[in-house]
Amino acid sequence: MATQDKAFGFVLSLISVLIIVAWIYVMWGTPPIINDLQFLAMKIFTTVLLVTVMLIVLWVGYTIATTPSIEEIEAQIRKRKR
Repeated sequence: MATQDKAFGFVLSLISVLIIVAWIYVMWGTPPIINDLQFLAMKIFTTVLLVTVMLIVLWVGYTIATTPSIEEIEAQIRKRKR
């Protein structure tokens, strides 16, 4: 079960990074369809919002991937009691 949790955290982190890269490429790396100042403001706002949310998801995935499982913690506690 612990390896599934670690794999899930890794996949969550990876997907978050891929979404950030894809979003920035699509919004800023392709030629603009509409050259309008209001559209530019909307691109900036949505990029900041999406990157912020995806960084939080990345943090959660990293935390899930690197936190020891309950079995590992219990084994460490048993070692310390001996």
